[in-house]
Amino acid sequence: MLSCFNLKSGVSINDFKKSLVTLDKHLQDIDLIDSTGSIGRRQRHRIMDTDDERDHKYFFIITFRDLSQCD
Repeated sequence: MLSCFNLKSGVSINDFKKSLVTLDKHLQDIDLIDSTGSIGRRQRHRIMDTDDERDHKYFFIITFRDLSQCD
C-alpha cells in the first residue's frame, strides 16, 4: 500500500521516521502488516511524475503477507 504524505510544520523527517518504526513494529506484532519500506522523497520529473492532483513530498510502502492480511 502506497502512503504519500507531507510533514506538518515543525515535524522533522527524523522524528517521523522514529514514529514510523514504532508504528511498524506495533502493526507487525498484531499481525496487521508484513513490513514497512523506507521513506522516500518524491522526485519531480516532468515525464515520470504524472500526479498533478497531489502535492506530497514523501512516501513509503506497506507490504502485506497476502490478501487476507490486507483485508
